[in-house]
Amino acid sequence: MLAGHASAPVATTLRNMSLCRALLLSSIIAIVRCLSIAPPNSTSNSFRLWQTSAGTQWNDCFLIGNGRLGASIPGGAQNDSIWLNEDSFWNGMLQSRINPNALKTMPTIRSDIVNGNFLEAQSLATANYDGVPSSARNYNSIGQLDLVMAHSSVVKDYERWLDVSDATSGVYYTVGGVSYSREYIASNPANIMAIHITASQPGVVSFSSGLRRGSTVSTGSGNDTIIMTGDSGGTDPMKYAVGVRVIASGGAVSVSENRVQCVGANEAWIYITSWTNFREFDQRSKVLSDLQAITSSYAQIRSAHVSDYRAIYERSKFNFGSSSSAQKSKSTSQRIMAMSQTYDPELAVLFLQFGRYLLIASSRTGTLPANLQGIWNPDGKPMWGSRFTININLQMNYWHAFVTNLINDIYEPFFDLINVVNTNGKTTAEKMFNARGSCAHHNTDLWGDTAPQDNWQPATTWTQGLAWLVMHTYEYYLYTGDVAFLRKNFQPIKDAATFYIDFLTDYKGWKVTNPTTSPENTFISPNGSSASVTCGSTFDNSLLSALFGIVLEAQDILNITDVAFSAQITVLRSKLAPLRPNRYGGIMEWIEDYTEAQPGMSHVSQLIGAYPLAQITSANQTAFKWAISSLNRRLNNGGGEAGWPRAWVMALGARYFDSKLVSDGVTIQLQKGCRSTSMMNIGAPAQFQIDANFGSSAGMAEALLQSHEWLSADSTVTRMKAAYYNEGSRITLIRLLPALPTAWASNGGGYAKGLRARAGFLVDIAWDSDAKLTTANLTSLNGNPAWVTLGSSQIGQNGTSIDVNGSGSGTFVQLAGGKGTQSTITLTWSVKSL
Repeated sequence: MLAGHASAPVATTLRNMSLCRALLLSSIIAIVRCLSIAPPNSTSNSFRLWQTSAGTQWNDCFLIGNGRLGASIPGGAQNDSIWLNEDSFWNGMLQSRINPNALKTMPTIRSDIVNGNFLEAQSLATANYDGVPSSARNYNSIGQLDLVMAHSSVVKDYERWLDVSDATSGVYYTVGGVSYSREYIASNPANIMAIHITASQPGVVSFSSGLRRGSTVSTGSGNDTIIMTGDSGGTDPMKYAVGVRVIASGGAVSVSENRVQCVGANEAWIYITSWTNFREFDQRSKVLSDLQAITSSYAQIRSAHVSDYRAIYERSKFNFGSSSSAQKSKSTSQRIMAMSQTYDPELAVLFLQFGRYLLIASSRTGTLPANLQGIWNPDGKPMWGSRFTININLQMNYWHAFVTNLINDIYEPFFDLINVVNTNGKTTAEKMFNARGSCAHHNTDLWGDTAPQDNWQPATTWTQGLAWLVMHTYEYYLYTGDVAFLRKNFQPIKDAATFYIDFLTDYKGWKVTNPTTSPENTFISPNGSSASVTCGSTFDNSLLSALFGIVLEAQDILNITDVAFSAQITVLRSKLAPLRPNRYGGIMEWIEDYTEAQPGMSHVSQLIGAYPLAQITSANQTAFKWAISSLNRRLNNGGGEAGWPRAWVMALGARYFDSKLVSDGVTIQLQKGCRSTSMMNIGAPAQFQIDANFGSSAGMAEALLQSHEWLSADSTVTRMKAAYYNEGSRITLIRLLPALPTAWASNGGGYAKGLRARAGFLVDIAWDSDAKLTTANLTSLNGNPAWVTLGSSQIGQNGTSIDVNGSGSGTFVQLAGGKGTQSTITLTWSVKSL
């Protein structure tokens, strides 16, 4: 026997002793953990949604997600039926839906519109323009995980929660003196979802779990795993697999028919994953291999998950003052119901951060973008297909991402979809309109479908989907200064612009889109009939003016020379119809001053130039006042209802410096637009429409910081001139606290940290209980110059004076510039002249 080496029997004995010690230690740790379960005490955590009863409807659920996988958790104590989703499980493969009659019918449709024969044009479009079949693919549900705890149904001390500060959800309750706790996470680093079940006594964790989708149920695989496979049904369906693996400390785990069981454990872990044939050819094998590959402990997976999430979430922080002890003692639903009586500042912050949480949970690098319900959906046929609706809704999903600093790691799926849409849109442009470039209608799906959708003329006959999407590409550049990104993603911008060289036609001296709509609105034509199809809507003109401006600017930035293209775009831009007043003193919505069929319509499409674009600002008081009048008319006639319409109103209110519209909007959204048990926007008749959650966060942030205005590069303190896209060199104007609600200050002041401004600035702002600035710090990430002002002063006019270290004082101050430069802004306290 070699010195220093034990004999084989001795070595085996030592290994067994070591294993026994490890098991004993694990059991001791588990027992200690069991005995240390404490109530969650969510009243002390201002970043938790929490309730004292389980959800009874799907939109009562708390939502978790890692961008690809999502779970909707009702939190039942004894029975928890959890809805599962995988972002690529839709109801079928790519379709070819372009109407073969569209191209040959287009001249007649256009002629009818120009001649005022709107109903004839609509009738022709219904038969010959709309997609065949009429709908793109819709998002689907992967099924449910049924978790049944083997204990009494008599439950006490129940609480469930969702913590947006660390992306964990949980349930706590007691049964017969034993405390039980379940924690749920969806880990992006591990690409898996997990449930951790513990109890305050050893050996009492017993449960079974199974998977089901309609009549399809799970089957066993080995001793600790179940799996379910199937497809979406219908023609050319998508295939899926979803699996569950259970690991326990103590007790026994087994599989019986279609369920996996755990009996007598100290604690247990349930791991869940799913794949479809969108990404994996053999979904079943991929699911099983992923589950068997789990070697890290739950604690390690959880730690990596929380670190990954917080690295994004904690980029921005908000404080609107302190809620009272009485407010914080109530559950989330109780606080929401009491919001209109006494403002609840910490609840308002939670609402804002919930929107950020949902986007992190539903949109990550390598996934699909957040759809109309994010990634959460219990239905095979959800309202509006839970698709990517691109005449407002998908864009609204990402409005808050820039200013609240969710740019990196979150926005990539949006741009990935743009590239797919652009590719398919070239076929649509050619086959429907004999046009070059690319276009998309008002809906798309995971395949980038660009054909007309829904056979509903107020929305269907509209081709500006891609044009609006690519505005986000340029916004990304404006915020980050990333030239490499702009170069990589420039082609869809150019293709979108190129389409209009061939698509625009003539009308009374203007170049107009034809056919088109003002999205989802209708008007009364001169002959008294109600119509929606028209030419040259104000929405289109504002959007195309911006599109043509950014494509010309982008070419200059990228040193691209295309003389003929630039000349054509410049001419077309000059021939778009300008903003004009209507009979009510607002902005004319259509090419003619038609009477609105719905004065309180939810869309405010004629105001796209005010938000999210930057065509309408206080620098031009004439157009600015028209825009305010248009919004007021909508609201006075019942528009701006709770949901995504009110979110748009909130953002417009911030741009109009109307803090009350913003503050009231929060209360309206919480009390009338959201399910009080979950903060999910109801979006009737849909169970959930996530854009309202996202858009509300955007409107709230817009009240704190704006950077959409520009000054010409030759502006000075005594001679200031506003500028717009492709109007020569210009410098960003940063507005601090342009529409700060007093309710966000009166409970001890507040702050916002880590906001992002265009031109590459990181912004921290603090204010006192009188809603007055105490200090702001602007850090230049790229070294670009910028002007800064406080509040709502019109460019070139006197207002509140500020001091900027190293740059001077006044109502408008130009920052010194330089990468890494930090500028501190405080009030001057005595008003100075410009």
